[in-house]
Amino acid sequence: MSLSTSDFARFLANRLRLDPDEVLTSSDWAGTGNTIGAIALRLGLLDLDQIDRILDMQDSDKRLFGEIAINLEFMTEKQVDGLIQLQRYHQLLEAGEGLILRGLVTMEQLQETLLEFYRLHGSKINAPQPEPFDALATLGDE
Repeated sequence: MSLSTSDFARFLANRLRLDPDEVLTSSDWAGTGNTIGAIALRLGLLDLDQIDRILDMQDSDKRLFGEIAINLEFMTEKQVDGLIQLQRYHQLLEAGEGLILRGLVTMEQLQETLLEFYRLHGSKINAPQPEPFDALATLGDE
């Protein structure tokens, strides 16, 4: 069984004694900018030409973005794993962003709850997750 963003939202509501319906609200734009390609671009791991080449190949052979990036030697497996960890972390963090903007929680409360969620359920989250911040240390290694 793997855990999802909605599982974290329920965990967040329970831990911080919030109405679960308030926590689960999101916009149509939720997740925008959290693709592996977008994160890699922001962090300087890929440029636009490399991303375009990967996307073109992905259209024709339906492989995952990270698989193609590794096969083209644009990134290492370790870097792709780090990007997947960051992507998952951002997806979970996004579940609480609206709560901060509405003044229902502080950033510190959100971060503490997210870390607790990782400690309790890290191996069940939809991507390999040793710790939420470990990905930052691995990205520049290659």
